Amino acid sequence: MRVIDISMPIHEGMETYRNDPARRPRIAAVRRFPEGGVNESELSMNVHTGTHLDAPLHMVDGGEGIDAIDPARLVTRCRVVDLTGVRGPVRRRDLEPLDVAAGAFVLLKTANSFTDVDGDATVTLAADGAMLYCNSRLAAMLQIPLEKLIGTELSSFVAPAHQALFAAQLAKPAQQDVSLEVDLISGEGTLVPALVSRSAHVTSSAGSAVGLVITDLTQQKKNVEEIIAAEKLARSIIEQAGEAIVVCNEDGRIIRASRLAHQLCGANPLSKPFNDQFHLRIMESRDPFSIFTTLQGNLIESAQVELKQSDRQLFHLILNATPLKSVQDHIVGCVVTLTDFTERKRAEEELWESQERLREAHRLAHIGVWQWAADYVADTAPAGDVRWAVEIAAPFRQVSTCGHHAFPPGDAFPLFCIAMRELLDGRAFE
Repeated sequence: MRVIDISMPIHEGMETYRNDPARRPRIAAVRRFPEGGVNESELSMNVHTGTHLDAPLHMVDGGEGIDAIDPARLVTRCRVVDLTGVRGPVRRRDLEPLDVAAGAFVLLKTANSFTDVDGDATVTLAADGAMLYCNSRLAAMLQIPLEKLIGTELSSFVAPAHQALFAAQLAKPAQQDVSLEVDLISGEGTLVPALVSRSAHVTSSAGSAVGLVITDLTQQKKNVEEIIAAEKLARSIIEQAGEAIVVCNEDGRIIRASRLAHQLCGANPLSKPFNDQFHLRIMESRDPFSIFTTLQGNLIESAQVELKQSDRQLFHLILNATPLKSVQDHIVGCVVTLTDFTERKRAEEELWESQERLREAHRLAHIGVWQWAADYVADTAPAGDVRWAVEIAAPFRQVSTCGHHAFPPGDAFPLFCIAMRELLDGRAFE
C-alpha cells in the first residue's frame, strides 16, 4: 500500500482559517551555533492551523478530546473526491451523488488544494476562464476585495499588451507546463509584474478546472533594478579609480578588473586565474604572492611587490588585498588594489645614487670643495660670498669678517687661487 503524507508544511506565511494572522505559526531561534553550542527553536501556533484533526470536543461540549482517538485509525485507505469545479462552498447536493459508504475515509479535493504555495497568489479557473477560487494574496496584489474577484475572468486583469500571450499559453495541452510573465492591472490602474504558472488540468464532475499560481514580481524587479544600478556604480568606481582594482571569485578567477589593471596585465585578465595574470613577488621576502593567501581569510595591507611583464618591464606596486564575505560570513572572493609607484621608486634610487656619489667625492677629496667668485683678481680678496669646506679652511687659515673673506699679507691663499685659475685656463702650473 502506498502511503501519502497529506500534511501541509508549517511556516510563518501559511494559509490560516479566514486568513487570520494571529493563527499563523511563529518560529523563533532560541539558540544557534556557534554561540549557543546547539541549534534550538521555539514554535508557537494555533492547533487548528494547517493539516489537523478536529476532535469531538472541538464542536461538542463535553465531547472526547484528541487524546481519545487511536492514531492507528489515522493511517488507512481513503477515497479522494474531486470537487475543484464547485463554485463557492461545498454543499449537500455536491456530496449526495458520490455514494460514500458508512465509515469510509474521504478526502475532498476542492479549489483550496491550489492554495498555500509559498505565499503566492493562487487561482482556480473554470473552463470559461472565470475564477472559481482565489486567495487573499491575489486580492492584495490587485488591490481589489476578494469577494469581487470570485466569478470574474482573470484575463480581464491582464494588461492588453499581454492578452494574446496569456490566452495562447493557457490554450496549450494540459500535459505541458506553462510559465509566463505578464503585467496585471490593479484596481488603482497600476501595472503589477507577475509570473503565472499553470498546474495540470484536473478533471472533475463539474468539467475542467485549471489551477494557477501567480507570483508578484514587483519586489524582484525592483531588486534587479537596484542590482543593475549598483553594478553600474561599482563599474564606474572601478574604472575611475586612480589605482588598479581586481575582484576575484572564491576560485581565484578575475571577475572584475579596472582599466589600469588591464594595462598592468598587458591583456584582458577577465575570467582568468589571478595568479596566472599577475606574477607578483613580495619585495621584502622575495617570495611569490598567491591570491589564495587572501581567499583563506588573510588581509594584506601595503605590501610592496614587483610585477614583471613578458616584455621584461618591471613595475613596483603597493598591494592591498581584502577578503569578500557573504551575509553568512563565508568568503566568496576578494578585492585586490595595486598602486603603481615605479616612477617614485626610480626617483628614490637615483637620488640615493646621487647622494652616494657626493659622499664618495667628499671622502676621496684631499683638500675639499669650495665655491669661488668668477671675478676674483689676484692679490685681492675674492668677491661675493665664498663658502669653504672645513678641509680647506684649516690649511689656508681662512679669516672671515663681515660677510666677506680677507687674508693676512704673505698668506698662501692668493698663490693657490692663481694656480687654480691657471689650471682652469688649461695651462700647467708649477
